[in-house]
Amino acid sequence: MKKIDSIFSVGLIKILIAVIGMIFLSLGCKTTSEGNLEVNSADGGGINWGMTFINDAPQSMPSVEELTRGADLIVKAEVVSSRPVNLKFNNVTYYQLSLLKIREIIKGSSSSEVISVYARENNVPAKYMSAYELCDEVLVFLKKDKGLYFTYGNAYGQMSIAGGRITNWRKIERGKVEDNIIIPYNEAKQLIIITLYVNSLNKKDKE
Repeated sequence: MKKIDSIFSVGLIKILIAVIGMIFLSLGCKTTSEGNLEVNSADGGGINWGMTFINDAPQSMPSVEELTRGADLIVKAEVVSSRPVNLKFNNVTYYQLSLLKIREIIKGSSSSEVISVYARENNVPAKYMSAYELCDEVLVFLKKDKGLYFTYGNAYGQMSIAGGRITNWRKIERGKVEDNIIIPYNEAKQLIIITLYVNSLNKKDKE
């Protein structure tokens, strides 16, 4: 009897999935370039589903709030060139030099529209190395040291932008990280600005 119940349950799940699939198709379902599921209704409106993952946050993973407070420069930028280098600085070796064209400054200031950023540092595991690819649009948190810019927080300080949305935003709450969140760039910018404002109020309270 248990085996029959199990077969029935599996069959029911398959039928349910098929029905949901038919509904999506009838509504004009399609996948987006970011791998999300998008459904358009008859009135032209739409719903977009993104994929998020909740895991334990590594100790080395800074939150967006920490990146915001610690960065000297936060910008929306486009990668206009990228080349290999071998620069040893403060006991760390960097293997990539990229030129970023600033589209918008959220924190800090720059006298130049195009800045040089060193990346691919050798003091972190490969999967945490920040790297820039030609023509990428990014939101970056940068640290400046002796006139040179570096990605703050390694790979965590670099967020991809596609279609006006950040594709790898994250939240860290109570030691848990919700990763690969897709949010509009303007919403992310407002969250950063709010963090900066709250931080300025805290500094005034301590004075």
